[in-house]
Amino acid sequence: LDSVTSKEIRQALELRLGCPLQQYRDFIDNQMLLLMAQQDRASRIFPHLYLGSEWNAANLEELQKNRVSHILNMAREIDNFFPERFTYYNVRVWDEESAQLLPHWKETHRFIEDARSSGPLYAPTTASCASYGPTRAF
Repeated sequence: LDSVTSKEIRQALELRLGCPLQQYRDFIDNQMLLLMAQQDRASRIFPHLYLGSEWNAANLEELQKNRVSHILNMAREIDNFFPERFTYYNVRVWDEESAQLLPHWKETHRFIEDARSSGPLYAPTTASCASYGPTRAF
């Protein structure tokens, strides 16, 4: 994505799909910007805590480099990409402002505290960040 334009991507999609996509230009541009933003490194909030995107949660190399041991996944939209390598705790709520996170507070807090003794914890957020699930949990 660093060396390609949205026009080139749209044209490649048109060739592959066999139909014009000019009317979807804004959508394609916005999706590219979203993908680029998600490729940033996770933010280190505390020595034991990283906050990042779904892209970061799927980046095994970055997770290993940061010595992450636990992943707090508070979004129904994000998969557990490496269940055999990391300890996951899931709060499967939709990323909406109305998401009820308080009922999960005790278990989430316990998971975070357990993770502190094992290595850094990683908490991914969805692209929209509507509920700010991980942020609310902390």
